[in-house]
Amino acid sequence: MTDRLAAELIDAIRSGRLLPGALFPSQRSLAESAGTSRSTVAAALDDLSRRGWAESRRKARFVARLPDASRQGLHPAHALSDSPRERARVAAPAAELSAAYLRAHSRLPEHLQSDGRVRGGLVELRQLIADRYSASGLPTSAEQVVITTGAMGAFAAILEATRGTVVVEDPTYHGALEHLRRRRRRVVAWQRDSNWDLDALASLVSANSPALVYAVPDFHNPTGHLADENERALLASFASGTMIVVDETLRELHLDPAEPLPSHTASHHPVVVTISGLSKTVWSGLRLGWIRYPDNPNDHLDAALDIHPAPIMEQLVAIELWPHLDRITEERCQLLRHQRDVMIAALTDAGFHAEAPRGGLVCWVDLGRSADSVAASLNSEDRSIAPGMRFSTSGSYRNHVRLPFTGTVEEIGKTVEALRRLVRK
Repeated sequence: MTDRLAAELIDAIRSGRLLPGALFPSQRSLAESAGTSRSTVAAALDDLSRRGWAESRRKARFVARLPDASRQGLHPAHALSDSPRERARVAAPAAELSAAYLRAHSRLPEHLQSDGRVRGGLVELRQLIADRYSASGLPTSAEQVVITTGAMGAFAAILEATRGTVVVEDPTYHGALEHLRRRRRRVVAWQRDSNWDLDALASLVSANSPALVYAVPDFHNPTGHLADENERALLASFASGTMIVVDETLRELHLDPAEPLPSHTASHHPVVVTISGLSKTVWSGLRLGWIRYPDNPNDHLDAALDIHPAPIMEQLVAIELWPHLDRITEERCQLLRHQRDVMIAALTDAGFHAEAPRGGLVCWVDLGRSADSVAASLNSEDRSIAPGMRFSTSGSYRNHVRLPFTGTVEEIGKTVEALRRLVRK
C-alpha cells in the first residue's frame, strides 16, 4: 500500500494536480482519502522525501518538489535503444532515393576543398525548405532555417542551448523523453487528452516558469490527435513568456486530404520554434532535419548547432530528392491511408476500440488490461508494438499500446489477431 500511495502522489506532482512548492494535504486527510492508516501515509511521504519528490517541514507537513530528470525515473529508461520491432518503420522510396544518392555523389567534389562544416547548412537546401514553408502559408526566409541531423537532432540542440524546466505532453514521443532523461532536465507533465487543456498548461507555466514547452500538434505521436486552429493559437500565445517548440515531423502525413490541415502553429506567433525532418516522409535512415526559428539571433543555439553540423552528403541527397518530395509524400499517404483503414477494421472486428487517426503512422489502443507482457510477447513474435508506458513521463498508460500501421496488410492482420489472442488469454 505504501508503494502504491507513493506512486499516486508522484503522479499528482507530475501531472500538475499538486504543484511543486505546494503543501501536501495533512497526513490525516491523506489517510482518509486513500482509505489507509496514517503510518502508511507517513512512510509514503518519507519515501518521496528520500527520492526528492517532497521536502519535510515542521508539524509533520511536507512540500511537493520536482527533482531533475535523473531522479524522476522518466520512462522509457532507454527509449532510443529499444528494440527495432517497437518502432514505426518507414521503408524508403528505393528508386528515387538511390538515384538521389548517385546525383549527390557527383556533386560532392565541389565541397571537398572545405572541411565540410557549413554553418547553418547549405543555403540551397535552406532556401528549398523556406520556400516549402512559404507555399504552405508560413512565410519563411532561408535565414530562418538551420539544418540539423534529424528532427531529434534539432530538439537536442535546443536542449543544449537552454537551461531549466521543460513542459511536455503526457503521453509524448519517447525519443524526446530520452533526450530529456539523458540531459537530466527537470520535466513537468502536461496531461494530453483528445483535446489540449490550455488552462492546465497556463497553471504549469505560471507555477514552473519553464525554459520551453515541447508539443506535437500534428498527428501526435503516439495518440494521433490533431490540434485545431484555436488550440494552436492558444498554445502560441504562451510564446511571449517561454520558448514553444513545435514538432511537425508528421505534419505532411495527412491521410484525410478532404479535411484541410490547420495552419502552422508558428503562424500564430512570430517566436514559435518549429522542428521537422525527412525521417517519416522519406526514410528513417536519412538523418536530415531542420529548425525554423525567429529572425532574432540566438547565440547559444548557433553554438550548439555548430558542434554537430549536418553531413554535407545528407544535405546534397535532400537537395536532389526535393523535386520529387510531393510525389513521394502523396504515394506514401495513399499507402498509409489504406493500411490505417485495414488496421482500424481489424481492431474493430477483434473487439478493440481505436480511433482512426487523421494522419501519422500509428494507432493508440487501450487494451483494458496491462499491456507490458502483451507487448513483450508480440515483439518476441516479430510484431511491431510498443507499450504505452514508453511514452509517459511517469510510466502511465500501462493499458495502452502503440501499433504502427506501416506493415503490409498481411502483417497488420496477423498482428491484430495475435493481440486479440493474448488479451483474451
